[in-house]
Amino acid sequence: MAKKAVKRNLLFIVLLLIAVGAFVVTLGTVAKIGMNNALEENVAFLGSAVQSLARQELTGKQDDALIEQIEIVLDQLSTGEGMKKTSLPDSAEYQQAMVDARARWSEILQEIRAMRIEKDESGLVVRSQEFYDITERLGEIAIKYTEELNGEFRTILFASVSVLFACLIVGYVFAILANDEQRRHALSTKQKFIDDLTQINNRAGCENHIRRYANNTKIDKVTVFMFDLNRLKEVNKSLGFTGGDRLIAEFARILKQESDRYGFTGRYGGDEFISIFDDISPSDVENFLLSLNAKVVEMNMMRTKELEKISFAAGYCTGRLGETSIDSIINEADRQLTINKNKAADRVS
Repeated sequence: MAKKAVKRNLLFIVLLLIAVGAFVVTLGTVAKIGMNNALEENVAFLGSAVQSLARQELTGKQDDALIEQIEIVLDQLSTGEGMKKTSLPDSAEYQQAMVDARARWSEILQEIRAMRIEKDESGLVVRSQEFYDITERLGEIAIKYTEELNGEFRTILFASVSVLFACLIVGYVFAILANDEQRRHALSTKQKFIDDLTQINNRAGCENHIRRYANNTKIDKVTVFMFDLNRLKEVNKSLGFTGGDRLIAEFARILKQESDRYGFTGRYGGDEFISIFDDISPSDVENFLLSLNAKVVEMNMMRTKELEKISFAAGYCTGRLGETSIDSIINEADRQLTINKNKAADRVS
């Protein structure tokens, strides 16, 4: 079960890492889309800025600050300086458009210098319009690039959501399987300690319960009861083993019913039973035995044949764990059982 759990956990971790990786890629694509918005804005700025610059120069106004700003934006769009390179399209079409834009801008600067000296306006008008046409082409490239990024984003987002959804489903299935395995394991463990005939703790269950007293410092007093059915051999001989098993099962049912409020009960072997109660008072001991005997008498009143009636002997011992061991308490309870059983036999004989 442990190996299966490890394999499931590893598979779940792998799927989770894939989902996280896809999510990180998705965030990266979103960032690229956001940066591409800046690309479109810079391209639009270039077109309008050069047109504005040309109009100012034609009216005699010189705007060197705008020229400097256009230079900065051109550098960003050409080299990616000041922007993350992943925000720039890597297509040959874009690279060529930037080369053309750079060339036209150099010609515009030459025309501006010539116009400021010679007042020749014709070249500036033509070059500024050509530059504007190039920015229109750059704008189309930027829009196309954005659409590609959007498509990439949708694909990655779908993959991320799918993987995440798969992780949730796998995790849910793993949880169900793990819970089922735990339940089966708990049931298997429980069945290992349950007696088939009486459905109470068997000898292994009794020993398992007794072990908890070995180093227990929280419990002060322990009372152990030992029970033994009388004349079982005679019952088996007369009524068969089925009749004997029926008496054992009926006594076990009554014993468990009466002892559940106080503590542990189990079939110690054959027709022997044990009950172990923690920190109960002498009055509880007396009440338990009286109630148990009353229930047995009540059961026997419904039986017509003497051998179908339950007859049992009991012995008990109370001890302090700080002064004695659980084994010593059990042995003394068993010794008291033997004494009481012999007394009953003496009375019958």
